[in-house]
Amino acid sequence: MIKSKSSQNLAVLTITAIGLLIYSNAFTAGFCNDDYKMIVDNPAVKSLRLVPIWDAFNTRLLTGLSFALNYHFGGLNPSGYHAVNVFIHIFNAILVFYFVLLTFKTPFLKDNRLSAHANLLALSSALIFLTHPIQTEGVTFVTQRAVSLASFFYLATLVLYIKSRLAMKEHYFAAAFVTALFAMLTKEMAMTLPVMIIIYESFFFGPFKKTDTPRLKRIFAFLLTLPLVPLLLRFDTLVSVLQLRWQIAEFDWWYFWTEINVIRTYLGLLFLPVNQQLHRDYPLAGGLFEWPTALSFALILGLLMWAVYLFKKERVLSYAIAWFFTTMFMECAHVCFVHFGVIYEHWLYLPMAGFSLFISVGLFKILQEEKKFKLCLLILVLGFSFLTFQRNKIWQNEITLWMDHLRTSPDNYVAIFGLGFGYEQKGDYEKAIRYYKKAIELNPKYSKAYFYLGALLQKINRQKTQ
Repeated sequence: MIKSKSSQNLAVLTITAIGLLIYSNAFTAGFCNDDYKMIVDNPAVKSLRLVPIWDAFNTRLLTGLSFALNYHFGGLNPSGYHAVNVFIHIFNAILVFYFVLLTFKTPFLKDNRLSAHANLLALSSALIFLTHPIQTEGVTFVTQRAVSLASFFYLATLVLYIKSRLAMKEHYFAAAFVTALFAMLTKEMAMTLPVMIIIYESFFFGPFKKTDTPRLKRIFAFLLTLPLVPLLLRFDTLVSVLQLRWQIAEFDWWYFWTEINVIRTYLGLLFLPVNQQLHRDYPLAGGLFEWPTALSFALILGLLMWAVYLFKKERVLSYAIAWFFTTMFMECAHVCFVHFGVIYEHWLYLPMAGFSLFISVGLFKILQEEKKFKLCLLILVLGFSFLTFQRNKIWQNEITLWMDHLRTSPDNYVAIFGLGFGYEQKGDYEKAIRYYKKAIELNPKYSKAYFYLGALLQKINRQKTQ
């Protein structure tokens, strides 16, 4: 027991040290992109009054409150905001570690031969989650604290829930219910949490029976949190910085088919994280029978069928696949109703926990030996860490971010506009005007570029007349 506790403490220290090392250059990064709308130019975060924060953030009240606390203690110094994001990410990796560790203590896995290597597999999953470069958008992009903070409450709920089931202690269950409510108040993606608890119960505590009244009551308690997000959306107003309620339209099948392709792209980025971008020019699908969409559909269907096939013999791998699709569901589904922004890397933040578990267990089963597994893990973590550290250099400011983006997408009008905004913030108005005009040239319907160009020209005229 003492040895197990000391090895767990060592694992936590290892996760923390590596996290601080690979994200050390994130502390010097500035604000980028939506950070100006959400934080810099948002009066709601410049006080700790709950009503303005509620009006501005609605379903993401706790995210807004965290920004307000940052401002209260450090003003608009971006280092404080980045520090909070990095530590949330480290805490999430630690929660992944304990989540995997506890999973191997459940009735269906405690006698499995993999349980003897639970500490190693838990650490491996946590390190992949921590170091994978696709996570940088969810960490170094300050605004995306919404996804990392919601993931913190999501993972904490599962860890506490599993502990309540294993120890049969009500205080763990009560704490899990509270963190589930917090998750719902942080980002809409948390709506899959009650579903995830049902899936977890089915996988690792056995099928439901009519006689399982206490167990069903526990599940029902979490299902009661589901209406919270739709209820909050009803109170969304036009002063909200998100205006989620006003974005919702009718379901669009073209966007649905596009998200089928997006999932294929996401899987590619998980296995080969290259050419990362904040804003991708992703084409809308023309229907199921286009060959890229048909291929994507076949891939997803094949993975789901494989998960069903693995359920009895390789339950952890089956669950990892179920985790990926369940946690991805809300992000992909909402695109079908809002009709824009079809792909973002930060949407992979929470699904990464399932991917890291899949890779850890799958790699261990292939190699069979701890020594070989540790060597492969070392190579993988070192490679991911290097890519993450390099990626964080790109997030230093608007100019470095969008210049890198244009390297792979030279005609992306959003990136060109972002570069113009970066030069305006720097005070180089001549270059800002040039890039604003170029963005309009590439997309004459891009109203945001007209607005910023007009505002900048007015500003220059005022300065001349003073």
